[in-house]
Amino acid sequence: MVFDEALADDDLAVLLADMHVTGKIRWDAYEQAKHVSTLYDQHGKTYDWLATHLRLSKSRITQDLKAYRWTTDYLTDHPDPRNLEKFAFFQELARKKELAERYGDDLEFQQQFKRWLADSQLNDSKQVRDLAGILANDQATKVLGEEGYPAAAGVLIREDPALGSDLYDAVKRATEKLAKAPADEIRDLARNKQKLLMLRSLRRAVDDLATLAEVEL
Repeated sequence: MVFDEALADDDLAVLLADMHVTGKIRWDAYEQAKHVSTLYDQHGKTYDWLATHLRLSKSRITQDLKAYRWTTDYLTDHPDPRNLEKFAFFQELARKKELAERYGDDLEFQQQFKRWLADSQLNDSKQVRDLAGILANDQATKVLGEEGYPAAAGVLIREDPALGSDLYDAVKRATEKLAKAPADEIRDLARNKQKLLMLRSLRRAVDDLATLAEVEL
């Protein structure tokens, strides 16, 4: 595409955003974030302008700017072009408020996170969504650095099977609901045969499961 030579840099930057950030010929996520950063840092576009013109929420803009800066910093020490893919990891990190604040304030955590990426201990950006839970468990954190995400997730699952099983997730949620049963539901149980049948079926299913597993509850 040929641009008008008289087009000012600011106008050209806006035109490129129209084409490649909000338009049909979109750049990849890193290049989009890079251009948003250019509009903000070099062309002085405000959050209000970016949100309105790019049709992005202000929180999304903040996340993309952080992820772009963090990825660019990571690339300084790891310049392999393939590491542009690490943007997705930093994007997930920026979406988690507590993790983002920790990464911004804690140099040790920054270095640790970069090592996990460089050593492929984290090898799928979606794994970052579980990072807060791993960091809350000292053993899981240690295992993440030594063996990687699958082993660290395994530590958490052994302690809470609901994390790795739809069945035990349902059991956990049902148990929590029953423990907090409201008074009107408790009173209604004596009058509502269908509710009583449901609870009896639940108890029978639990007993049958224990029998199959040859365990006592």
